[in-house]
This record gives sequence, C-alpha cells and structure tokens, in this order.
Amino acid sequence: VVGRELAVSAHQRDVRFHVNPETFRRVGAVDDFDCTAIETISRDPFYQDFLAPAGLQWFGGVALQTGEDLWCLSLNRGINQDPFSPEEKTKLAQLSRSLSTAAATSRALGVAASTATLEAFDISQTAAVLLNPMGEVVRTNRSADRLLTGDVKIVSRRITSVDRNATSALDRALSRLLRS
Repeated sequence: VVGRELAVSAHQRDVRFHVNPETFRRVGAVDDFDCTAIETISRDPFYQDFLAPAGLQWFGGVALQTGEDLWCLSLNRGINQDPFSPEEKTKLAQLSRSLSTAAATSRALGVAASTATLEAFDISQTAAVLLNPMGEVVRTNRSADRLLTGDVKIVSRRITSVDRNATSALDRALSRLLRS
C-alpha cells in the first residue's frame, strides 16, 4: 500500500509537467533540463524517491499533436545512462512530426469509423452513444437523439436522469464498464 501511495502521489509531483505546452508544441521535444535545473534533479523527491528506485533518471518527451490535443510520449533512460543529447533531442523533434501525422491520420480514421458505425445503428433504428474513456458522450446517432430528450438526457456530456439515484447508478456502472 505504501508503494502504491508513493506511485499515486509521485505522478502529481512530476516536475516534468511544468514545461510550457506552447513551447512543447512548437519545439516538438523536451528533456529534463526544459523542466528543471540539474541541481534540482539531485534532490527532488520525484527523481530520488520515485524514479531512482526503478533505476530511471533521464527523460525525453516527444510531442504528439492532433488538433487541439497534445500528448507526450515519454522516453526514460536509466541512472547509468547519459541524458538525451541536443542531437538526440533534434531527432525526437523530427519523430514528433511523424508521430503527429500518424496520430492525425488515426484520429481521422476513427472519426470515419465512428460515423459509419453510428449510421449503421441508425439504419436499424437502434440508438447508439459513443463515450470517451471518461464516460463522457462524444457522439450520438439520430435514434439516440430522439430518445435522450425526456427524463434521460445528455447534460454537460454526461447521460443523466431526472432521478439523481439513477444518474449515480449509471455513472457507477459506466465507470466499472470503462475500467474493465
């Protein structure tokens, strides 16, 4: 349990989250030195209490961008390895462009597939709702739109009921489903 608590709280103390997102978008790659000073690394609890026991130290982050979405592919090196060099960081930035293109293509294919799926359900007059991993409504088909107008409807991207207990029960069920 203590190890789990450390892992949970450690990600919240990750100094690498302090990089400026706009700089990350523009440059395409970051490393530890974009987030913190070398002196900080030697005494920071995230590095010393969380990464070091796992044999990790150095970080290179590759930006994956598609539309407004920005993700970071985190590459980690061990304590006995060198930090990412400027040349390697340039290569990571080049990788960012390739991966972002692949992510945008994948997203477009996902949108096309979800559109086709919703239309197929519509043809069979079956209501369908697409949810993201947080259980938020992403898209609905016309059949679902017709159903979700009365006691059960979509409010702030959530399926809700006029009965709060029913809404809570649905939220719990969706949470269990999405976790499994």
